[in-house]
Amino acid sequence: MPFVTCKEKFDEIIKSVKDSEHVSDKELEYLNGKLESKKQWAKCIMKEDFCGGICTTSRIEGLHGVLRRYLNSNSSLQGVFNCFRSIEEIQLQKFQEEFLRHRKQAKDINSNPLQLIKKDYHDYINKKLLPNSTKL
Repeated sequence: MPFVTCKEKFDEIIKSVKDSEHVSDKELEYLNGKLESKKQWAKCIMKEDFCGGICTTSRIEGLHGVLRRYLNSNSSLQGVFNCFRSIEEIQLQKFQEEFLRHRKQAKDINSNPLQLIKKDYHDYINKKLLPNSTKL
């Protein structure tokens, strides 16, 4: 249920569980208690509020791990600011390197598919494809 993205589907599941004769009163009480905090764990409810794409605490805990490498309880406010600046610069550098790598790969790709076909296939195939490709 936490991963259901459609509110109608979520409500349908809850209704079927509540209407089921296999669920005890104690289990229903537990379910109702959990449903009070559904805004914190149900994806279909969470997506109604802006959360920056973070639906779990794992990314936040990962960020805390990174911060612990640079900061401690004696760090100044300026130290915190410098830490965030350093992390931002590292991430921007990684992004730029990846962008340049993909850009280089795009240049390496031959932009003329007919040349690739001509190189890889027999003349018969090339002669059959050429009239169709020139109509594009």
